[in-house]
Amino acid sequence: MVEGELQEAVEGKLIQHLRKLGVNSKKLTTEAGFQRYFVLFNWVCQDFPNRERYVKTGFPSWPKKWRMIALERYQKSENFLSQRRELIEQRAKEIYNVMLEEPISVRNKSK
Repeated sequence: MVEGELQEAVEGKLIQHLRKLGVNSKKLTTEAGFQRYFVLFNWVCQDFPNRERYVKTGFPSWPKKWRMIALERYQKSENFLSQRRELIEQRAKEIYNVMLEEPISVRNKSK
């Protein structure tokens, strides 16, 4: 078990690294203890597809319970809806550009 100055130094570096990744919660401190899990869990939920890679997925309850909770929270979030809207708009532009490049010819079939 690591204690004392080494423990504080390691946790301090972890906090610095997490802040560089974009975890901005004021609750993310070296004293946070178990609360840190939920700060990080909520951060992962905000952008699940891009942040799941930071989760320690080897612990048994991640695939059984927490992964689905994270995914559900993400799908209810404004970030998910915004990304979905962007994908729809991007696809609509692609279809529109194809239509401009290859217009459908209209012929009179009655002849």
